[in-house]
Amino acid sequence: TRVYLYVIGAIDEWDIKNPRTESSLKALFDSRDASDLRSGYLARASAGAPDLSAQRAQQKAFNLCVSDFDGWYSRQNERLRRMRSFYCAVRNRTDLLDIIECGRWKIDFLSRRVIEKGLDTQLAVDMLDLIDTYDVAIVVSGDADSIPSIRYAKRHGKQVIAVEFRDDRQAASPFSSQL
Repeated sequence: TRVYLYVIGAIDEWDIKNPRTESSLKALFDSRDASDLRSGYLARASAGAPDLSAQRAQQKAFNLCVSDFDGWYSRQNERLRRMRSFYCAVRNRTDLLDIIECGRWKIDFLSRRVIEKGLDTQLAVDMLDLIDTYDVAIVVSGDADSIPSIRYAKRHGKQVIAVEFRDDRQAASPFSSQL
């Protein structure tokens, strides 16, 4: 029996002090998609400084936004560091679990969130690559990216049990209906 756990191992790298990064962030901040975010920062920038010119208020708002982003981004890096430390501790204590650090967090600057990338793709590739080494696969996933590899494994005589995480706010899950 082997258990493979596919986890995040990296995060997008942002060097806030790099002029190209700053330029990209400024373009995002000034974009139409960021109008609500920008309005909130403009209100903060103008609070207590009614004589601030529009241009200076815009720059101050952007600087506040970048400062907040930098703090949030540092916390995400620390979170990942703690997770990787945990994975290391688990690896040192068991031979039954293989932890595969293959995914990464893609950073969404405007909404201050991370988007998981690469985990399901690696799981699907490994599921096909290792097809001759297992009889039963239990796939625990939160989305439908594994469906083609599950179908392939089933066509090749493998028993596949799919366990999904559902968001109760969703009316129906696409994952279970497509298996």
